[in-house]
Amino acid sequence: MSTRLDTDRNMADTDTTRSKPFRAIIVGAGIVGLTLSHALQLAKIDHVVLEEHDKLKSVKGAALILWLNAERIFDQFGFMQNILKTTTPVITEHRRWSDGTINGSRSTMHRFQQLFGVAPVLFDRQSCVAHLYDNFPYKSTVRLNKRRDYRAHQHRCSRSAYRRHCGRWR
Repeated sequence: MSTRLDTDRNMADTDTTRSKPFRAIIVGAGIVGLTLSHALQLAKIDHVVLEEHDKLKSVKGAALILWLNAERIFDQFGFMQNILKTTTPVITEHRRWSDGTINGSRSTMHRFQQLFGVAPVLFDRQSCVAHLYDNFPYKSTVRLNKRRDYRAHQHRCSRSAYRRHCGRWR
């Protein structure tokens, strides 16, 4: 009769390495998709980014603030200094009346810089996408003009489903 301890020992002795390498498909070359692609490239995980448009663009939203967590990630990717060269840190906030005159000011952002050593950065989404893409180690992982096909999800994005809907795997 086998006990739980025997089962645990047998599982520990089992070779868990996969015969096939792990691969990923990222749908969308926006900020999140390109950030994930950077992380996968650093981890040396084979992947492809599929973008339905014929060029990289970020059409949703006009501005974005990079806070410390995003700044640290971009610093680990190696291009935060490039972003800082092309942007201006946010130091002071102004509240304005509807006619544009200043109602009041706060120095929350300045306090943030004092506490963490770096100020939040304000810039547009398209610039963020451009920085992410321009600093890609391997731009060949991004495939433009690839329309999303939800049938690939039903096939669990197998290699054959990928070929059928998106072209060649590599």
